Amino acid sequence: MILDKNFFLKKTIYNKSFYIGLIISLLLLSSYIDNFNNEIFLNVLSDVKIYNLLLASLLLMFAVYLRALRWKYLIHNNCVHNNDLYKGQLIGYFINNVLPLRIGELAKAYYIGNKYNISKSFIFGTVILERIFDFFGLILILIILGNSTLFFDIPKILFFTVLFLFLFGFLFLFFLKNNRFKNFLKSKIGTVFFSIIDGYSKFKFNNILPVSTLTIAIWSIYILEVFLVQNAFNLNLTILQTTFILFISSLAMIVPSIPGNFGTFEGSVSFSLSLFGIFDDFGFSFILHLVSYIPYTVFGFIYCFQGIKFLLIKK
Repeated sequence: MILDKNFFLKKTIYNKSFYIGLIISLLLLSSYIDNFNNEIFLNVLSDVKIYNLLLASLLLMFAVYLRALRWKYLIHNNCVHNNDLYKGQLIGYFINNVLPLRIGELAKAYYIGNKYNISKSFIFGTVILERIFDFFGLILILIILGNSTLFFDIPKILFFTVLFLFLFGFLFLFFLKNNRFKNFLKSKIGTVFFSIIDGYSKFKFNNILPVSTLTIAIWSIYILEVFLVQNAFNLNLTILQTTFILFISSLAMIVPSIPGNFGTFEGSVSFSLSLFGIFDDFGFSFILHLVSYIPYTVFGFIYCFQGIKFLLIKK
């Protein structure tokens, strides 16, 4: 049994988190707009280093390519081309930017699975594995911040607690896969569940080094992107401060929101800046958001259109 297109389309409008995210985003956007000063924004915008913003966007597109390479290692299938994985990543970003509940993660699994006739649930399992490695990227940032004197020492016990919970959950999934409980889960949900676990179990652990290296490279680019944008606004923040902004804005993605994380992103970045004594009434958070939102959405739309055309021809 595989994930089909109806799996992630049926419940979108009826999901409570959609309305919770809508309320949260509207409240944060309202607060951000209330504090926005159009006159200051226009004055600051006239001095912004546009080439920094363009370079930041180009780096983010390169990070998408690195994510495609990493995904290739996770899928471990030589038949799957990097170019298609790159398109799949951008299709996922585009869907997340225009539709709620982050169903872009499912959409890109559907795209790759359909194109190569691979179990979509298995591909989705590798998408989850992607997010797990991203999580460790965040943990690495947490360690960096915890060892700094930026604000306070983050307790190391937090890291080990989260690591323990992750490893426990990871081992529990493998236990279920090889346990008699599998015989009791013959339903569609159970089949999909174990197909997703299959995405974990087929991961080649000799790929852990290249996957980890790519993860570090990806998060390094994200840090550099934030640094370039703040430099474009002449905020004079340090690398550690920009790293903190990235960390908080990444955590904000967990919070339910409208498509594109509008509101939650601006709120998290504005909050981070306030801790450095900077009041964001000049649109920094919004511009930082657009640096990734615009290229991801534009190119994602193009590849999504091509993907739909491919499916129609295939059928």
